[in-house]
Amino acid sequence: MKTTDLEMIESNKFSKYIVFFYLVFSGSLTFPISLSIFLPLVIFIATVISYFFVSYMFVALYKNRPFFVLGLTFIFNLIGLLFRVILEWGEFSLMQELNAINVVTFLIFAPLVVLLFYTLIQHFLINQNDFRKEL
Repeated sequence: MKTTDLEMIESNKFSKYIVFFYLVFSGSLTFPISLSIFLPLVIFIATVISYFFVSYMFVALYKNRPFFVLGLTFIFNLIGLLFRVILEWGEFSLMQELNAINVVTFLIFAPLVVLLFYTLIQHFLINQNDFRKEL
């Protein structure tokens, strides 16, 4: 019997903690979302790709629980943002970037991207596995 990636992630005790730590870590490093020059564009693309892998792990950990995944992503991203604010409190660059539009965009963007990837992965991966079981 061959184990799939999803089953391996599901059986690993530390998978949840890895995902939660990564969301806090990325939440503290990727604020603000900016597409003004080349380097932030590369960081933006890398962040979106990493959210794909986070979503893949969420599919293994929390099957058919999209709103739970949305809430977890929001909460841990918010914690990461709070760590960033505490770390850089008083610096001019943070005070310039820390406005309502940037914060709301940041806190909405990440959970929605993770939810989108979660839904797509779950739809295609689970449906593919169900189709294989029927054969």
